[in-house]
Amino acid sequence: MANNTASCDMSFSEIRELVRANLIVILIYLFTPVAGGAAFLLLRLRLVRAGLNANWQALLFALFFAYGGILEILLTAAFWEWSGMASIGFFLLLLLCLPAAILSVALVIRRATLSSSQRVMAWSTAAFPVCMFVFVGVGELLYGRR
Repeated sequence: MANNTASCDMSFSEIRELVRANLIVILIYLFTPVAGGAAFLLLRLRLVRAGLNANWQALLFALFFAYGGILEILLTAAFWEWSGMASIGFFLLLLLCLPAAILSVALVIRRATLSSSQRVMAWSTAAFPVCMFVFVGVGELLYGRR
C-alpha cells in the first residue's frame, strides 16, 4: 500500500516564526485600524451627545486618520519589514495629511472662542506637521544614507 499522507517539511521553529509573522501583520494592519476606528466612533458619540457640530467631528476624524497613519508607519518600521507599500503610504500621509492639518488649523484658530476640547484638537492638529518633520528627521538620522 502506498502512503498517501502529505509530509510537512517545515520544522517547529519555522512554523512558529510563520505564525509570529502573521500575527504581527494582523495586529498592525487589522487590529490597530479597527481599534482606532472604534475609539473614534466612541469619542464621536460622546461629542454628539455634548452638542459638538459636524465641523469639529470632521477635524477629529482627520486627527485620528493622521496620527493613526503615523502609528501604522511606526509599527511597520519597528515590528515588520519596510516595503514599497509602506513607502507609498508614508508619501500619501505627507502629501494629503500635512496640507489638510495646516489648513484645518488655519481655519480653526480663527475662531475667537474655543472650548478646552476644541483647543486640544486645534493644538493636536497644529502639532501634526511638527511630528511629521521630527519623524522624518529622526528616521533619516537613524536609517539614512550610511
